[in-house]
Amino acid sequence: MGGLCVLLVAVLTLAFAQPGEVVGEAAPEAQVLDCLVDRALPAEPAVTADGGFSFQFQALAGTAVDGRSCTVHRLRNSPGGPPTPVRWLAGAELLVDKARLGRCDDGSCEWVEVARYFEGGFELSDSTLGYGLNADQFTSVTDSLVAVTEPNLGAITASVGTEVEGTVQLADESEIAIAFTVRSRLRRADGGSLTLVYELETATPALQPGGRLALVWDAITPGGDRVLAPDRTADRAFELAPTFAGDGRVELGPDIYALELPVDALAYDPRSRLSVVERTRPDAVLLSVPMPAFVPDR
Repeated sequence: MGGLCVLLVAVLTLAFAQPGEVVGEAAPEAQVLDCLVDRALPAEPAVTADGGFSFQFQALAGTAVDGRSCTVHRLRNSPGGPPTPVRWLAGAELLVDKARLGRCDDGSCEWVEVARYFEGGFELSDSTLGYGLNADQFTSVTDSLVAVTEPNLGAITASVGTEVEGTVQLADESEIAIAFTVRSRLRRADGGSLTLVYELETATPALQPGGRLALVWDAITPGGDRVLAPDRTADRAFELAPTFAGDGRVELGPDIYALELPVDALAYDPRSRLSVVERTRPDAVLLSVPMPAFVPDR
């Protein structure tokens, strides 16, 4: 009953929160990825279980180290639990879609953490955890903290980003620890000219050139192709539609792959998703997370 009371208090007191407002359940001061957490729902990680599956989940919110707002959604398997597909949605909005939460038998299960950094605030939303076969065999309805992104499209510079840390389980049941940050940025020069920047930063070898994993980002491209398909031959972490790559300047650094694209006008796509796949099996998604993007408006 104690846990239920805490959750009810959170539900009744939490409302839309602008950065810096104090609402909902206070969380112990902590930093999770680059998010300085001060809100948590529930206050302690909750457990959902059915059909032999059992895992923990929690939503966090606060202020990013760079001063923007942030949310974190995290999941982890329970000790001894089987590999568990989980899809966490807030209405139609994706929070986390994980092909399998990996098995852990020693009591040291690790979180899969997805942080979002943005201008705006966060709000309370109904959410649904689907899990088991096809991530919809069982469902658990709960409440979550979700991002309300409000970027300034007229600013000199603006940025949205998603950071992921956790482990993905491949088709052969091997596991790879991953950590990466993807950013979409706009940059406006003194003369008013616009540049969009799409950036991946990672030190994970499997996501770097020639690695076993790749990223798919469904942000809109100038050619109308919504899929940024992983390149199966070139040594890049993600590959762009030819019309998209042909218009921009690509840079590949030790830990950063970036595309700079000059545009005449821009828009904002808040529903874009980023997926982790195996290069040899690009249709089998291992993990999907929200990754909004500034896009060309043509």
